Amino acid sequence: MRSITRQLNLWLPLGLYIGLIFFFSSRPIPSLFRVGPDYVLHGIEYFLLGTFMLRALNGGWKHPVGFRIITWSVSLCILCALIDEFTQYSVPDRIASLLDVLSDFVGATSGNIAVMMLQRFFIRPIRPERS
Repeated sequence: MRSITRQLNLWLPLGLYIGLIFFFSSRPIPSLFRVGPDYVLHGIEYFLLGTFMLRALNGGWKHPVGFRIITWSVSLCILCALIDEFTQYSVPDRIASLLDVLSDFVGATSGNIAVMMLQRFFIRPIRPERS
């Protein structure tokens, strides 16, 4: 039972956040947000997605993040971005843009790098005890 709770703790926030992204992508943009290019919003949105994805794939924050996990995290974020843009293509008053996907890539990559850098400062490597 403890394992199920741990897995829910890791994956549920990611799933809810992805659901939130797709919920808002399937709706027309309110006029309040139509002030210009939305690249910054995409970057912030996918910065957060990248950190949630990395946390879930890495099993939490306690273990140092490796290049393989970062590669998977960014790749899955890009897959979400492509599906997100495909979804927006069918929504009235929304457009699909590869520039948005590029902004999503930059945001997800930045989130992953930020986590990796923070871990280097706050997680001490485990060293074997001397006999």
